[in-house]
Formats: sequence, structure tokens, C-alpha cells
Amino acid sequence: MRGAVRSFGYRRVGSVEEALERKSDLRREGLILAGGTDLLVKLRLQSATLPPVEVIDVGRLGDLKGVSLETGGEAGDGKAEGFHGTGANGEVASDGTVVRVGALVTHAQAERDPELLRRGRLLCESCAQIGSPQIRNRGTIGGNFCNASPCADTLPALAALNARLVLLSRRGRREIALEEALVGPYETAVADDEILSEIRFPATPRGAGSSFIKLGRRNALSISRMSVAAVIARSDDGRMRTVRLAAGSVAPTARRFREIEEMLEGRVPEHDLFTAAGREMAAAMVKQVGRRWSTPYKEPVVAALVKRALGKAAAEAR
Repeated sequence: MRGAVRSFGYRRVGSVEEALERKSDLRREGLILAGGTDLLVKLRLQSATLPPVEVIDVGRLGDLKGVSLETGGEAGDGKAEGFHGTGANGEVASDGTVVRVGALVTHAQAERDPELLRRGRLLCESCAQIGSPQIRNRGTIGGNFCNASPCADTLPALAALNARLVLLSRRGRREIALEEALVGPYETAVADDEILSEIRFPATPRGAGSSFIKLGRRNALSISRMSVAAVIARSDDGRMRTVRLAAGSVAPTARRFREIEEMLEGRVPEHDLFTAAGREMAAAMVKQVGRRWSTPYKEPVVAALVKRALGKAAAEAR
């Protein structure tokens, strides 16, 4: 019925334990409410004839808020990729620092957080381009992941930062790489009884450069049509020691393009090299999703975005 909203109950929880209990009891019928900028729109669009659900409001849980640094450790289980050497598995940030971002951190908070600006500025750049000030003040980084839109702005940035997720349930705690947790468009590997607690990634080393470039229909309040995130760390001789390159809206889920990263690592940044990397990205996009009516437009555009993002990140890297 036009104008109807799917029936739902509401419960504000006072602790993470209470939230986990409700989620365990309700499973798919228990929906986590953080900022609500995606969830309430979904309920509005769903049929009023669907079974009722309960909205579990976790918005006031301090345990899921804030940005902090964890020193001398590793992001996750020790298999995080860092920024020194060739970026092989097993490496972490050069000083072992891990950035921890609570699931309830809003985009506006992330945009100006001093620790993120120093050790994960790529995430700040992506958050600054989300929606309107009202959306950035309400919407959360955890919610942006859980909605799992292919055009979500923070996901390419988090992929390029090699982020991992911390998931909680009454069964315990588990970690999973962000890319592995993105199963498909609007679909994640988060279990029905789990809640996203925090997102963590190796701190970007001082001197590394980063860039987030988004293409939308207009400059403000725009849903991303394509986005590219890049991080580059350079050696003393000027070569690109480590490259992270991810994109959104060019594949079913945001992801890194490791074949292009390997093509660039160890080489001197230059115009022709980044042009070739853009062509490789366009070819990888077509290989994964096939040719569509929009492909003639998207191929040169994604190539140009990659070239610009890599150029900016390399220019910033010292």
C-alpha cells in the first residue's frame, strides 16, 4: 500500500550485552539502528505486508564509539598487510600501530578526528564527501559498511587501508577482512546474531600519500557513480614502495585491485605509468561485470579517475 511503512517495534539498549542478547533472540527480525540514514529509508521502501521487525537502537553505546590507536600490535590476526617492504602478507604498519574506529563513529566525526587525520587520512577524505552535513552528522561508518551499497563512499577507502572488522555475538568475538565480508551488493558476511563493534587497520605511515576521488551527478548530495581510493608509500629513491588501490561502483562490491598494485610497486611514479594503470583498471572492470550499455562511458572515466588518484597520492608521498 502506497505510503505504508513496514511495521516495526523499537528498543533502545543500554549495553552491548543487551544488544547482543536481543540480536541473538531475534536474528533477522532484529535490525540494528545506529544513525538510521539507511535503515529507516529501507523500512519505508519495504512492503507493509512483511512480518514486523524490532529496531534495536545502539546509538548511545559508548563502547562502540571513538577512535583510538593500538601501538605495538597488529591489525587483526597478524595477517594484515602493512606499508613497508613489498606489502606481503604478514606485514603491519612500520611502527606496528593499529587504528581502531568504533562502529558508531559518524562521518562528520571521522572527517575531523585528529588521530585519523594523522594515521588514516584517506578515511577522512572519503567521509568528507558523503551526502550532506545532516547525513554526515547522523550516518556512521559501521552503518555504511553494513548497508553494503556498491557505491558506499567509505568502503573503497577502507579496502585501500586494508581494514578488518571486529564482530561480536553471544558466541564470542571474531575478525574478518573487510573485502571478505562484502559478499555482494547490499550483502555482507555478518551473521544474523552478530553486531559490528569496530573497524581496524594498520596506521598509514608518516610521509605516505593518499587520495579519494569520487564521480557523482553533481557536487553535493550526490550518490557516487564511481570512486577510487589510493595510498602510496615511497622509498628514499623515489620509487613506490607500497601501493594500495581500490574502487567502488566498478564491481559488485568495493575491492582492491592487487594486480594493478603489483604492476606499480617498485617503479618510479610517472604520467604514462598511471595512464597504463587506468587502462588496466578499466579492463579489469569489464572482465568482471561484462559489457553493458554504460561501458563506453565508464571505461574512459574510471581510467581517468585512477590516473588522477594515483597521481595525487604519489605527489603527496614523501
